[in-house]
Amino acid sequence: MKICACISGKTVERCIDILESVDTEMVEHRMDLMGSIEGLAEIYGSTDADVIATNRSEDEGGAFTGTEEERIGYLLEAVDAGCDFVDIEMDTEEDLREKVMEYAKDNGCSVIISKHNFDGTPILNDLIEIMEEQMNMGADIGKIVTYAKDPHDCHTIFDLLIHADEVGFDLVAFAMGELGRKTRVIAPMYGAPFMYACIHEPVADGQLDVDTLKDIWEGTEIG
Repeated sequence: MKICACISGKTVERCIDILESVDTEMVEHRMDLMGSIEGLAEIYGSTDADVIATNRSEDEGGAFTGTEEERIGYLLEAVDAGCDFVDIEMDTEEDLREKVMEYAKDNGCSVIISKHNFDGTPILNDLIEIMEEQMNMGADIGKIVTYAKDPHDCHTIFDLLIHADEVGFDLVAFAMGELGRKTRVIAPMYGAPFMYACIHEPVADGQLDVDTLKDIWEGTEIG
C-alpha cells in the first residue's frame, strides 16, 4: 500500500527537512501552505519519492489567495521543477485547467484531477458521473473527496472505488471528518492507488499521520 505524505512547510528549508525525515513512496507538496512559493526545484530534488504538486485556493479548502492565473502559473513552475504529478481541481476554469494538463503531459508529468465536497457525500450515481467526467477530461488519476455525515457515506465511497476498479480507472477516493477516517484506512483495499497522510499536523479534516496509517496497515491484512 502506498502512502502519500503531505508536505506543508512554510519555507524551502522546512520542506526539505520534512522530506529528509519521511520515508514514503509519494509526497504531496502543498505549495499554498508556504509563506512564499519558491525553491521548487531545490525541494523536489531533495527526495527520491514521487512528488505531487498542489496549489489549493481558499475556495477549494486551501490557503492560496492570489489570482487564478497566478495559482496556475505556480503549477506550471512545479512541472518545470520536476514534479511527477500535478493536481488540478476539476472546477478550475476550463482554459486554465487545460493549460496545466497540456503543459504537464508535454513534459512527462501525470495529472490528477480533483473534486472536493466539504458539505457531504452525494449519492453514488452522482459520484460516478464526477468520476466519468474526470476520465473524459483526460485525468491520469482521479481524486474525489467528500465529507462523511453518517456511516452510509463511507459505504458510498467504497462502492465508488469498486466501480472505478471495474472500469480500470485509478481513483483516490475517501471521506473527510471523524466518521470518514475509516475510508482513509480501507480505500486501498478497494483499489485506491495510494492514500494521503500527514507528517505532524493534519492538513485536512480526519487525516491520519503517516506512522499511524503504517501501523494500522502493518497490524492487519491490509498491510
